[in-house]
Amino acid sequence: MGAQMPSCPRFVTTAVTTCPPAAEVIDWGLKMHGIPNLWKTTRGEGIKIGVLDSGVAYKHPDLVQAIVKGKSFCTNNKSGYADVYGHGTHVCGIIAARENNIGVIGVAPLSQLYIAKVLDDDGTVAIDKLCDGIAWCLDAGVDIISTSLWISQGSDQLQELINKAIDSGVIVVAAAGNGGSYDIDTVSYPAKYDRVISVGSHDACGLPDPTSAVGRRLDILAPGRSILSTYPPDIYATLSGTSMACPFVTGVVALLLASHRNDALGATPTYHSQSEVRKHLLAHAHDINAVGWDTASGFGLIDPAKTL
Repeated sequence: MGAQMPSCPRFVTTAVTTCPPAAEVIDWGLKMHGIPNLWKTTRGEGIKIGVLDSGVAYKHPDLVQAIVKGKSFCTNNKSGYADVYGHGTHVCGIIAARENNIGVIGVAPLSQLYIAKVLDDDGTVAIDKLCDGIAWCLDAGVDIISTSLWISQGSDQLQELINKAIDSGVIVVAAAGNGGSYDIDTVSYPAKYDRVISVGSHDACGLPDPTSAVGRRLDILAPGRSILSTYPPDIYATLSGTSMACPFVTGVVALLLASHRNDALGATPTYHSQSEVRKHLLAHAHDINAVGWDTASGFGLIDPAKTL
């Protein structure tokens, strides 16, 4: 079995509520980036997303219709792919919470979730279990792999599997980590691999989150500060971190893929590869800080309207 990898905190909890919101909430990040307007074109229908995380609260009313299947790769696990840590459920809600007049709504509320539980209930992850989860997602035929987790060291096996996924046409999106700017390069694996879309966090003012990792492998920023989403077993929580920014980008990629698949007239290009999607995302990012790419904001804030 691979060594358990400790890491900096995967998220910061701002609030947990046992009562659902009085009305279905479109969170600030979706409003800021104009996501509701994009739903006139697509809601991510038909896009299969592999979520490598701590599992999911699969009976949550906002997620039950989004989940296709799941599997746990954790050792000594007694709860199947159910989420007791909370992280994976929150991530899944950001991507695909259904529009159902309760709770929240995700960026791609008609996308389909394939849950690979690779984070143990205490939030640690073993590289071999992460690799097993990636292999399972490939066998399931997912379109996107979303990894809101990070480890301090990579491995040959992990890089080979990620390259295999990308070479087969799967889009891989990863959280940069919450290392902050105490060093010149705090982006962690697997986001640190050159071909992966590496996501940092910004706040409601459009400024980089000071806890978000920095470095040469930071690609883009997305909403990650004080994000309301689903939480086990059937409640809601406000969390912060690049873990929350990564699924936002995953949802936008799902909208992008679905939009071009649905374009019967062929008026827009179809994106077939990681390099095409990554190049498209970064070319349409809203530049902030220094002109062009910089270590604190990458190519800037994600711009879903221009991206689609």
